[in-house]
Amino acid sequence: MSRPLRILVVDDNRDAVDSLAILLRLWGHGVEVAYDGRAGLNAALTSRPEAVLLDISMPMMHGGAVARDLRELPQFETAMIVTTTAHNADDPRLDEWREYFDTFLMKPYHLPTLEKVLATHAAHA
Repeated sequence: MSRPLRILVVDDNRDAVDSLAILLRLWGHGVEVAYDGRAGLNAALTSRPEAVLLDISMPMMHGGAVARDLRELPQFETAMIVTTTAHNADDPRLDEWREYFDTFLMKPYHLPTLEKVLATHAAHA
């Protein structure tokens, strides 16, 4: 396992967020959760995560808008922002937001891929 990260998980599917948070904590990471875009932005500003797993389609504030707002702040220059969605990575609805994300993960998560993405970021952060 790589070094632990401070991770924020933002998704409007409470069961998915809570399940993923349990897994990430078992992997040794510190985890905060939020259940909509605006709450996710506020949680990020408070907890200053090193990695954000951010659903794209959420109420209150679109995940792309959350990522854009975080990228405008200097304290998030080195944070990894991962878009998580059930949409295909090539979906044109994601085009306007791509520049704000470091990588893309499809849901349901392929756990070895998620673990590798987090470990790679931890090694370079």
